[in-house]
Amino acid sequence: MSDMPRRAAKSIRINEEVYYRARVAAVISRKSLGQWLEEAVEEKLDIEGIPPLLASKGQE
Repeated sequence: MSDMPRRAAKSIRINEEVYYRARVAAVISRKSLGQWLEEAVEEKLDIEGIPPLLASKGQE
């Protein structure tokens, strides 16, 4: 079994300019948009002081 966490496709509504800027930043960073956004959200959660959740089913 893989050590990578399970990833599911998600659909979100986002401002067109923000999407474009994030896409450009991802390309510059040589990351997928999903990977770049995940890292950005994790950074924001850390700044806001939102603690990680306990391991969910299948990731124990």
